[in-house]
Amino acid sequence: MDSEQTNDDKWVKRFLDVLDDGIAFIRDRTTFPLVKIVRGTVFGTFGALGSVLVFIFMLLAMFRGLNELLDLWWSRETSVWASYFILGGLFLIVGGRLLRRRRPRD
Repeated sequence: MDSEQTNDDKWVKRFLDVLDDGIAFIRDRTTFPLVKIVRGTVFGTFGALGSVLVFIFMLLAMFRGLNELLDLWWSRETSVWASYFILGGLFLIVGGRLLRRRRPRD
């Protein structure tokens, strides 16, 4: 009777090893790629939102800094519209140069 129980134990152990290997194989092929995709999506979204926020805060700091700098020489109203005019012109020039480089000339 002991040999029969030992054979059953070996068979059960072998079956569980095969089952465990099969489950691990399926998990490696399905779950891990999905986890990578989800992590990339989440971190990419946070990175994009963080970049947009940093860009907006930098724009605000540029306008505010130039406004305060121009306050040294002009009145408050003049320095406000002058800072908008100066930075708007600068962005217009940069945007025009980038649009010009967008496509080669025919």
